[in-house]
Amino acid sequence: MLLFLLTSAFLLIYTEPSRMYHGVRGQDNVKLYVIFNALEIADKLCCSIGQDILDSLFSRTRLTQKPSTTPIYLALAVIYAVAHSLVFLYQLVALNVAVNSYDNALLTLLLSNQFVEIKGSVFKRFDKSSLFQITCADIVERFQLMLMLTIIACRNLIELSGSNFAFLPRAFIRSNTQLETIFSPVVIVILSEMAVDWLKHAFITKFMHIRPSIYGRFVDILAGDLVSTTKKIGAPVDLAPKASRRLGFAAIPLGAFVVRVAVQALGMLSDSSSIDECATLPPSALQRGAVVMQWFVWLLVCVVGWLVLLAIKLLLGIRLSAFAHHRQAEAVARRTEDVLTNLQTPIGEGNEDKDDRIRSKQHLSTRIDDVPNAPTGKIPLEELSRYDMVKRIW
Repeated sequence: MLLFLLTSAFLLIYTEPSRMYHGVRGQDNVKLYVIFNALEIADKLCCSIGQDILDSLFSRTRLTQKPSTTPIYLALAVIYAVAHSLVFLYQLVALNVAVNSYDNALLTLLLSNQFVEIKGSVFKRFDKSSLFQITCADIVERFQLMLMLTIIACRNLIELSGSNFAFLPRAFIRSNTQLETIFSPVVIVILSEMAVDWLKHAFITKFMHIRPSIYGRFVDILAGDLVSTTKKIGAPVDLAPKASRRLGFAAIPLGAFVVRVAVQALGMLSDSSSIDECATLPPSALQRGAVVMQWFVWLLVCVVGWLVLLAIKLLLGIRLSAFAHHRQAEAVARRTEDVLTNLQTPIGEGNEDKDDRIRSKQHLSTRIDDVPNAPTGKIPLEELSRYDMVKRIW
């Protein structure tokens, strides 16, 4: 897995984000709106096909019966990871253009694109399965958006930094004008995304008469993936990303994307070192020693950073595992409560409305109109993932 990730990140080194930036920035507002939507569609398509490619690569059945096909599947997986990481890079560039625009036209366009989700989701009929898929899509979308906005803010801080190790601009001490300029678009986009998601889910549950306790069951399903130890024949060898698969979260391409951006950020930090051009150059031996010392410092920083990230990952994994076991211990009581709650009438429905609903259901649900031996098509929530076709893909 690590070799696969490093190979994808190494191939991304040859990309030119500056060319992407100027290519996207030169477009007008309408084309940028189309770019946003096209990249969103490409992200969903790559996630869907990427899950199948990775399942085929790490399948226990294929590894035991057809080990000679491993290089082919590995090449396909690397091609997929690089392609999906390029989609993430273009999303970052487009978001960077919108956030760092001189006027607020592009930022307003980005916010309006978010509010279009309300129009496309609220005035439609949903069931619990579709609501679960929407929730999974919103979780992944919000995480990716916050990650990209954090990267944009960090890049802006690096560009405004005064020296090689000044991670905050000098204006942080004198005033907060530059910090407000950097973080205000980021905060606005994040808050607007959260507001859109809250409104969308609030009106969906209102119109569909779905009780908010259903979100607790969604948490129980995701927690069950974290504590599940079942290993079936033909299942992927690595069962750790089971919750990621259910959410539709592409971890490997996103990891390669983060590595590529981190390498570029380190290059920006090294290029911003303050050197006095008027000073006399040291002797060659001292100059080589300074270069070696600088590389040693950067290597030490990378090792310490990797150890810190590893410690955070372990602590976060332990905390999530404890939370998942706690949720699973109380899941039975919540299911019993949900069953009792479902026996009640929907919110805002009186006795006459209930009689009309039952009468309409009897007329519309006669077995005479059904095809003989037709599948019902209902998938239990415990077996549902984001990219299972229920009504549409979110």
